[in-house]
Amino acid sequence: MEKYKNKWFRLTLEKDLKSEDLGVNVHCREDGIHITVPPYPPTADKFTDTYATEMLREDYDTERIVGKIKEFTKDYGVNVELDEALYGDNIKLKLTVENV
Repeated sequence: MEKYKNKWFRLTLEKDLKSEDLGVNVHCREDGIHITVPPYPPTADKFTDTYATEMLREDYDTERIVGKIKEFTKDYGVNVELDEALYGDNIKLKLTVENV
């Protein structure tokens, strides 16, 4: 975790994760990677809302998001693991980071 404690490493990783266009908010803090998944906005159109619920559900899938970040961070020489997930209006995830 020593590598991850370096502020410049965290800033670079955060910038690179944001450029991946994951559809989530990412912040690399000293205690881990914090992710906020915004809620899907309702459109008040039954067909569109139903379609989004069925077809776009995977965009908000916690396992998919964590998997993409795990794959991405391999090149940086760190492993990430899901530490905490809070489900509400927004999904909030906290990932712990360890050196490889």
